[in-house]
Amino acid sequence: MTNPYQPSSDDLEHLMRIGAIKLERTAGVSTWEALPSSRHQMVVDQIRATITATSGGAATCGCHHLADVAVRFPDGSLKRP
Repeated sequence: MTNPYQPSSDDLEHLMRIGAIKLERTAGVSTWEALPSSRHQMVVDQIRATITATSGGAATCGCHHLADVAVRFPDGSLKRP
């Protein structure tokens, strides 16, 4: 039984080519993920700009603003939060 909502290979290739989706592998499982729109990125940047270190925190702690990162897990898989 086929899923009528599942995009075709051509559809996925087109979406990947225009930068709308990416293929991500986590713990050996492949997942198609939609990439955030420019509006989403602007909201994230507004939130990021309000983040500050708390007073009384350890001197070695600091705030690091990273716009686009991937976290590598012990099994070698990558995940972009």
